[in-house]
Amino acid sequence: MGMSEEWKAMLEMGRKDLRALVLFETSSELADEIFGFHTQQAAEKALKAWISRLGGAYSPTHDLSKLIPTLERLGIDVSELWSLTRWNSFAVQFRYDGMPEDSEPLPRREIIVALERLFLQAEISTPV
Repeated sequence: MGMSEEWKAMLEMGRKDLRALVLFETSSELADEIFGFHTQQAAEKALKAWISRLGGAYSPTHDLSKLIPTLERLGIDVSELWSLTRWNSFAVQFRYDGMPEDSEPLPRREIIVALERLFLQAEISTPV
């Protein structure tokens, strides 16, 4: 797969996580840890696709805070992307340890809307 297709494949894999979130949105059966895990995965794949689309390279990481500076170096205004890093804990820690007992429920609709916006940016934005 050439570089021009790599970003599209990564974006499509992330969209699979996003579609799962849409299906899980109203499920009281699905734990927030699982919803958060797919949130982190969707965000990670969208960021990696965006980096790849712009011709950049990224290291193999699940840490969103390491991907965002790469986009900044590629000329993207990342000021609104830093809020994504709150999902880092869902990549591993909360997946195995669970969320703290006193945690507020995740705002599922808000998360989905934010991710949809991220995917759109990853697909169409150009460096500033």
